[in-house]
Amino acid sequence: LGHEDGRIAVDLSRGALGWTEEIARALSSIHDRVQELNISGVEIETADWAALAPALTSLEVLVAAHTVLGDEGLLPPGAFARLRILNLFSTSISDTSLPRLLQLPALERIYLTGTNVTPQAAAALATRGVQVHLQQGALLEAR
Repeated sequence: LGHEDGRIAVDLSRGALGWTEEIARALSSIHDRVQELNISGVEIETADWAALAPALTSLEVLVAAHTVLGDEGLLPPGAFARLRILNLFSTSISDTSLPRLLQLPALERIYLTGTNVTPQAAAALATRGVQVHLQQGALLEAR
């Protein structure tokens, strides 16, 4: 847990943490103040994430690389209105999530390397002004 300039950043990516009730309770107690969350590699089930995600009302940066999260449950409707940066590197997300991704009003940058998102879907995001990192070293931007 880190505090920097009034922001709360939570990094659960280090170590071999699995998702526990203790972690869920801790995040629930500060849910409205978490602006950055890194759950890379954390073994979190879709149902556990879907229960917590809508409460993260201040979240601006989400790093969920190398998780089992995919199209179902990753982006609950109405959640993440302030999300600016989303890293889904090596997840099973696909074009199925495109409509939900397009509904994220503050999204500026997304990392989709190692996913099932097609270049066509990525281009739709880029057209909306989102920087899309689809392949290692490749960047799509609106022109």
